[in-house]
Amino acid sequence: MNDNKQTSSVLAQIQTLEEELQRCRLPREKLRSENRMLSAQSCRLEEDRKDMEQFLPHHSAELDKQIQDMEERLKLQQLVQTPSEPAALKLQLHQEKLQLQERMDLLSSEVTQQAARMKEQQEELKQQEELKQQLLQRRYKVQSAKLKNGARKSLISSMKHQRQTPPPPPPPRSCEGGSAAEKD
Repeated sequence: MNDNKQTSSVLAQIQTLEEELQRCRLPREKLRSENRMLSAQSCRLEEDRKDMEQFLPHHSAELDKQIQDMEERLKLQQLVQTPSEPAALKLQLHQEKLQLQERMDLLSSEVTQQAARMKEQQEELKQQEELKQQLLQRRYKVQSAKLKNGARKSLISSMKHQRQTPPPPPPPRSCEGGSAAEKD
């Protein structure tokens, strides 16, 4: 019985493993199919890329030639459409002269404005210089007044000092026989 149980247990395990194997085979097959599809798509894209690499330089050269042809045609059209009549040329010349005159007037106005600004700045500088000179003169006068005032005070002070101190006694007179210091 023990063998029977083991066998049935092993058979049950085998059956479970086979079911699991089946479940794994389905996604694996699906992945293989997707892989084949992606590989085929990759090959097609690679072929398309190679075709484009061959096609683009030729196509680009053709486009460059078309552009060049169109530019030449445009130049020819412009030459054909250029006014060749004297009246049209005179009108065009007149318009250009007007434009130039407007530009000259504008520039002249700007020059006048700048000249006026420059004159104002020169006036301001002149006024500043005059103010500096006046300030220097005032400082000089103040300094001179201070010096004179100081000298006056000093003179007055020394005169007061002289008045307050008695004059020094006159030197002793010498006697007939010599000085008093000699007698002692």
